[in-house]
Amino acid sequence: MNFALATLAAIAVQPLWLFAWLSVPSLMGGGSAPPLSDFAGIALLTALVATPFVLLIGLPSGLILRNTRRRGLWLAMIGFAAAALPASGDVLWSGGQSLLELEALLPMLVLGSHGLAGALAFNAVLRGFERDAGEAQNASSKATSPSTPTW
Repeated sequence: MNFALATLAAIAVQPLWLFAWLSVPSLMGGGSAPPLSDFAGIALLTALVATPFVLLIGLPSGLILRNTRRRGLWLAMIGFAAAALPASGDVLWSGGQSLLELEALLPMLVLGSHGLAGALAFNAVLRGFERDAGEAQNASSKATSPSTPTW
């Protein structure tokens, strides 16, 4: 159940991250954020595009790394790389010559940041479940341990 909710969180954060990407430049320039009515269709499309990445790459990675000490770091790197990979075609086909050009890197960074956001949301939900389970285990062990008298 916790992996299912973590997966949903990784998908649900994508439209929010896109809205932030679309809002920040206009707000920094003194404008206003785009209206939410214009955002609804784009948000649905963003979630639909993110779903296969999360299900085919993120969820298996999370399952494989579930007991790893540095799960969050690994998931962040995997999420960034998996999301940036489709935008890296131009850089790969040019033999890496455009790697230093901002115009070539920007799509990779934007899409990679979506993967990073999804991975961080996935890991945060899993950590929340682990913390709750640890607190419940501590509470149950305290309840079952014999009390010692305090003189």
